[in-house]
Parts: sequence; C-alpha cells; structure tokens
Amino acid sequence: AVLGFGRMQAELERQAHTDPLTGLANRRAFFATLTEALDHGPAGAVLFLDLDNLKPLNDRHGHEAGDAALQATGALLLGAAGFGGTAARFGGDEFALWLPGAGPAEAIACAEGLIAAAAALPEERAAPRFSIGLACREAGSEERAEPFVARADAALYEAKRVGRGGWRMADAAP
Repeated sequence: AVLGFGRMQAELERQAHTDPLTGLANRRAFFATLTEALDHGPAGAVLFLDLDNLKPLNDRHGHEAGDAALQATGALLLGAAGFGGTAARFGGDEFALWLPGAGPAEAIACAEGLIAAAAALPEERAAPRFSIGLACREAGSEERAEPFVARADAALYEAKRVGRGGWRMADAAP
C-alpha cells in the first residue's frame, strides 16, 4: 500500500507540472524552472510561440486536427530544447522555450529552424504554423522571469502584427 501511495503521489506531481496533451511542462513548471535558472544569472533566450492556424484548423477539420497540430508543435519544441532547455505549453495555442546560454544568433537560428521544420511537415490537416517572439538575456542580468517572458510575448505580437509565420526579436531589457 505504501508503494502504491508513493506511485500515486509521483503521478499527481507529474500531472501538476505537465501538459497532458503534449507532455511538455506547463506554465507553472516553466516559470518555476526559469526562475530557478535565472537566479544563477545566466545568459539565455526565451522563445514565445503562438499557433497561427489553430482556430481555422479546428473549425475546418475538427479538434482532433487541432490536437495533432499542438502535439506536433510540442514535439518540435522538445527537439529544439535539447539538453538543458525547457519547452512548455502555456495553454491554448501558446508555447514557450527556454534556451540557457543562447544569445541572439542562436535564438534566431532556433526560431528559423522551428518555422522551417513546421513548414516541412506533411501538408496534412495537422501541420502547425506559428509566429515567434524572441527575448535574450545577458549573463549577470537582474531581469526576472515574468518580465523576460513578457518581452518575448510582446515580440510575438509584433511578429503577428507584421505578418504571421515569422519571428521578431524583443528590445534588450531596460
């Protein structure tokens, strides 16, 4: 009974930090990981993604197609996170990626790689298309997790404003 309780508690803990559809970290787990990482003052980049085609995909092909697009995006982000990075689904069609140690060039290469990888997926109903906002943090910066992610989010909305399917880099932290 004790072993069963331990397994159940571990499963509840996993569920509390994981998005059930994609298997990625959820918003809470992402912020916990990012906050802990930033306490050590590293350089790094946050990519904030939003699917451009989820609502039309759901409307045209049903929620199964939308779920498949979300899962495909999760798989792409998990691959991009590599060792040490963190990929998360914030909810709905929003995702975030923390790339510790990445500077602007690496963040841009990652964003362009993700857009190209999504475009290379089979043109089935579930191929995700997304816009990306990037924010970079210099080593030793005092910037906390929330404003860091907010800069990436603002860059995402700029990317959407100028035309979906691309990326924009946020201004440096004040």
